Amino acid sequence: MTHEQRPNIPTLPPLVLSVTEAARVAGISAPEAYRRIKAGQFPLPVKLTDKRRGIRVADLTAWVESLPTIVPDATDHFVNARKAKGKVA
Repeated sequence: MTHEQRPNIPTLPPLVLSVTEAARVAGISAPEAYRRIKAGQFPLPVKLTDKRRGIRVADLTAWVESLPTIVPDATDHFVNARKAKGKVA
């Protein structure tokens, strides 16, 4: 059966990301992800093989959803930086 003759097989989104990929998705560096894993502040990796570890996408999603939402106020650096650029009223 050639490539053109294969039936369309649906592809799944990734279920597990490498720690580096998970860190990238979370917006932090890989070393920071490892520090947070060690401190219990990032999803724990699962063992894929003897040498390979990964972070479940579901665990990463749950972790992100558990993070507190920042309520901007006058002392918030992000809001003040945007005000300085004229992007916040």
